[in-house]
Amino acid sequence: MSQHTTSSRYHRYGKCGSLLSPLALAICLAVPAQAQVLEEVIVTAQKKSESLQDAPIAISAFTSERLEQMGTSTAADIGNFTPNAVIAPSFGSSNNIRATIRGVGTAEPSLAIDPKVGIYLDGVYIARNAGAIFDIVDLERVEVLRGPQGTLWGKNTTGGAVNLVTSKPAEEFGFKQQLSAGDFGYFKSVTTVDTGRHGDVSARVSYMRRETDGWATNYNPQSEKDLGSEDVEAVKFSVRWDVTDNFAIDYGYDQTNSSAVAMPVQVASVNSFAAANPAINTIALRPFAAPAFYDVGNVFTQMAALANNHDRLDKFYMDGTLPEHVDIKGHNLTMTWNVGDVELRSISAYREYDSKGLGLDLDGGTYTGTLFNNPLYGFQSSNVKSSQQASQEFQMLGELLDGDLDYVVGLYYFEEDGREDNPWIISFWVPTFGPSNIQNIGTWGNWFEMESQSQAIYGQFTYDFTDRLALTVGMRYTEDEKSLVISQRDPGILFDQKDSEDWDKFTGAVTLAYALTDDINVYGKVSEGYSAGVYNPG
Repeated sequence: MSQHTTSSRYHRYGKCGSLLSPLALAICLAVPAQAQVLEEVIVTAQKKSESLQDAPIAISAFTSERLEQMGTSTAADIGNFTPNAVIAPSFGSSNNIRATIRGVGTAEPSLAIDPKVGIYLDGVYIARNAGAIFDIVDLERVEVLRGPQGTLWGKNTTGGAVNLVTSKPAEEFGFKQQLSAGDFGYFKSVTTVDTGRHGDVSARVSYMRRETDGWATNYNPQSEKDLGSEDVEAVKFSVRWDVTDNFAIDYGYDQTNSSAVAMPVQVASVNSFAAANPAINTIALRPFAAPAFYDVGNVFTQMAALANNHDRLDKFYMDGTLPEHVDIKGHNLTMTWNVGDVELRSISAYREYDSKGLGLDLDGGTYTGTLFNNPLYGFQSSNVKSSQQASQEFQMLGELLDGDLDYVVGLYYFEEDGREDNPWIISFWVPTFGPSNIQNIGTWGNWFEMESQSQAIYGQFTYDFTDRLALTVGMRYTEDEKSLVISQRDPGILFDQKDSEDWDKFTGAVTLAYALTDDINVYGKVSEGYSAGVYNPG
């Protein structure tokens, strides 16, 4: 059986360069081009502030103005505007991300699987694909780095990195209100207030409310009606304390609460042999059922009757689709101390993620047995997971040799623990009917706890031979340790099954850059990435 998901895009209208309908785009293209002066974009892809024009990195950067034009609010929105990148919600959740850059990435939302594209919020690594599509209120800038980033950004960035930077408190009082509306009941409100500077302290708070009814309807009264619907609240609070002229403390807090229904999965085709004979019996394995229940009838024959690989359907009759409730909280404490030509930074962070997915239907419909009219399942699941992560990073930036050599060195520590329960109901066909067909099959799903630790030391050094020629050398040494417990909550085992493993890796990068003119730069780069080993409990 093969499946495909469907998606939709809300139409927003604006000036040329923003997201437009085909008609509006044609009108824009008909207007004669006018000379424009591009503003300088400052990026921090190399941990230091520098012009995008001068940074020898394959990078796409989006300013706050451009993000507003595009109507973005999450990391997934950036993928539509970034070359060589696919960043989108994963199957079965509006809060999990699947990110691929230059073909390297993973869509696996399991807490035990590391992503291959690193997501960073104000310098803090978001460890999992699960929960990575939280609403980031008040973005100042987004940077998408393509290719391995194994020196400055660390492990699990073999595909690249997405660096999300939020706005800092302003010096003056300010108030901003944005309202958006669109198809399918789409509504979004963003309210931002700057307190202004009072003595040595300034603060900023933003609140966002976003909702949509979704673009597909489910007519099964026992499941959610609005498929792809979302109801999201998010808040971002930041405060800055300029303790002295050389020492500042920034604290940031973000929270996202989401209640969403997954987009429907439409059955595109079914294996002809499995669907050919309605008399073939289907066995459905359910968790906590011993022995497994038998379903009389062939679920794949019924699926084949619904299969459609030509049109996108917007009407479904699905029996296993229920909401997913997600709560995400994050704290970030950044301290910056300037001592002469040296800048010292400390980034301390703690994040929590809790998710309760009550039901996910991946078989595209509602099916019944041919003998007793009992429910006949294809593939359904539920998922409850939670994780906590803490990290500490120290950075030192400066210059030597009369400014010809600049450097970034750092120490990094990260730890995480999580728990996931993901039982499945899964059907398969058998040529005969009897207990011998299901002996020793067990149950399907994941029940586990995981722990992860990582520590690293890194440095990057850039030497300017001339005003136009520069050589950059980067190095990083990383150690990782992970443990996994397959829990006795799994009905297929009697006792906890435990294992642990550790890995270490030295990675490096070399870049040679030359400025042909003030406006044209060329560079060559060799970079190595590193992805820690994983356990696959599924």
